[in-house]
Amino acid sequence: MLDIAIISLQWGIFLPALSLAVMSRKTSRSHLDRHEGFTALACLLGLTSAVLALVHLSLIFAGFETVDLFLSFLPPGLTTVACAVTVLRSLDARAVPPYRG
Repeated sequence: MLDIAIISLQWGIFLPALSLAVMSRKTSRSHLDRHEGFTALACLLGLTSAVLALVHLSLIFAGFETVDLFLSFLPPGLTTVACAVTVLRSLDARAVPPYRG
């Protein structure tokens, strides 16, 4: 029962991480203040997802029944990818100087 709650929570974390990655891709590179906020939120979501994945892994090693290993670690993996896209986009945005023309 606890593993189903953790998996549901992981999917709940993945949804804002996915929308954050989409908004980061749509935001202009000249809006650096938004990218800093996106980076902070992506780091928070990624860290929360990693902690929950470690909790779930400790439950697996403790001998609790799990639903499926693939299903257990798919949401944290997708959350990590979405957060990495946001952080990389934010770092890329800082490298581009604003156009002054």
